[in-house]
Amino acid sequence: MKYIALPLYINLINCCDANNSILERNFHQPRHLTNCLNRIIERFEKTSVIYTINLDLQLNNPVIKIDINAAHTVWFKFERSDLCIIHLNNRHLDVILQKLFENPNISPRGKFVIISDDKVDRTVFIVASNYYLTKLIVLENKSHFLKKIYSYKPYSYENVNKPETDFFHLATCVEGVLDNDQDFFPNNLPTKWRNSTITIINNIIPPYMTCTSCGQDRGIELDVFGIITERLEFAANYTRNSFSMWGEKTNGSYDLLLGDLQKRKGEMVMGAFHSKFREHQDFDMTFNHMEDAVYWLVPKAKVLPHWKMLSLIFSKELYLLLLLSTVMIVIFYRFFYQRSFSSSLTILYQILLECGVHKIPGNKIIIITWIGSCLVLSTIFKSKLMQIMSQHTFEHQINTLSDIVASKLLINIDDFIASFFYHYTNPDEEYVAKNYKPCKDHDSCVNRTAFQQDSVTVNFQRVYECISLKYMDSEGHFLLHMTMTPVFPIHIHLFFVKGHPVFSQVDQLLIRIKSSGFIKHLYDQVAHNTRLALGKRSSLSATVLKLEQMYVAFFLWCIGIFASISVFVFEYFSRIVNVKFN
Repeated sequence: MKYIALPLYINLINCCDANNSILERNFHQPRHLTNCLNRIIERFEKTSVIYTINLDLQLNNPVIKIDINAAHTVWFKFERSDLCIIHLNNRHLDVILQKLFENPNISPRGKFVIISDDKVDRTVFIVASNYYLTKLIVLENKSHFLKKIYSYKPYSYENVNKPETDFFHLATCVEGVLDNDQDFFPNNLPTKWRNSTITIINNIIPPYMTCTSCGQDRGIELDVFGIITERLEFAANYTRNSFSMWGEKTNGSYDLLLGDLQKRKGEMVMGAFHSKFREHQDFDMTFNHMEDAVYWLVPKAKVLPHWKMLSLIFSKELYLLLLLSTVMIVIFYRFFYQRSFSSSLTILYQILLECGVHKIPGNKIIIITWIGSCLVLSTIFKSKLMQIMSQHTFEHQINTLSDIVASKLLINIDDFIASFFYHYTNPDEEYVAKNYKPCKDHDSCVNRTAFQQDSVTVNFQRVYECISLKYMDSEGHFLLHMTMTPVFPIHIHLFFVKGHPVFSQVDQLLIRIKSSGFIKHLYDQVAHNTRLALGKRSSLSATVLKLEQMYVAFFLWCIGIFASISVFVFEYFSRIVNVKFN
């Protein structure tokens, strides 16, 4: 208790000093301004989150004060604002809002009260419209007794590009009393946006976004967004026709496409954009209307040579068992029927090959048993041999992370993918984290894996399935292989500039479109088109056996001829030798 009492005692003294200073300060505070603000915020619940900036007044509701002048600010995680009260205090509104919206707790779609000590003009509303503030009132604090309240309706003409900044008188606060009880923060957003054009920073990545100017096969995200544009009646301006990496946040700023969105070069992004870390804090992120997963892409295993394929018909154990069975029967015939090894072996070999014998051998029970087993073995051997000769068999395929590490192939992935392996839990993940090479151009990394076969990389499952036709050789074999286990799943969103007025309606429509099953229908359609294209590709050429597939048969034929000639020569010279000696 001794270690706790001293800090508590100091805190009590500090609290008492703070309360005394507050009481002294509140005695001199502008009473009418405080009453006006209390009349405005009394319509909010006591649990509402209210932030104040440059405001040193004692209000009835609990508030959170923000000092935007601090040199280094660390924003704590808290609930998003219901109301934000900003006292300009001779500062420009643009500077305040720019700093304020770095705080992820401040929502532009919340309610704002701006207190101006000068006469209210259109400049305040122009700045507010640049940050998409729609639920806004401006309190003119020129007179001590009379406070005029103004507001505006920026999107009354359904134009998000040129908001209406003419303001109008909303109410008057005389000596702390409001002259009407109307709702100061109505929802003034239109249901349609007929006069609006949304600038979209798009990323070309099949099958999500394939062609922005095509009438068909535009991409599944474009098909979904086409329904939204038709429903809300706004035009879409797509700005790009190529693929780029999406962008990452470094030192407080984004690069690449998300960097362009942060700089407001567009109003939203589209093209398989997915949340990585803090995008939901810096942008308005819609419902995850689509899903995919990141998989390893590795070189396809090489085709096994046909002479090696013969060893794949039966296992070594089966070949050995067949040899031992033959030897045992030959020995049996030798000791019980006094037949020579050569004649017994010849008969058994003829039966094995389903050839006729010139004489019915003795002990028919053993022979019948041998014939039955040989018929089964010969049939299986021939059917398997036909299958091997008419198809390609591949060597061992890389299919797991352990296989990738064991192959010693170059690992080409970007830093974001590599970050999943930084907190490794096994030696394979440690190897990836310490030995990967950063991939700056994703297409080049995929091409290197396909054509040089000396590296591995990653790709989205649906993206690879869509572009897999590009990575086939002349015989229709794939050059790439996707592993069985995903690296991680991804959820695809649309990102908007923070506070964009169209965002909420787009988000609701995406939820309805997905719940209707339309997106699943698009998934199935893409998969069907891919299978159809693969079927057409494989049916363009007939399956014709080539010389390299049949050279094994000719090789065995040559061996037989050579063996026959050798036996003939041996027997010929044996007879000559026997004649001379006799």
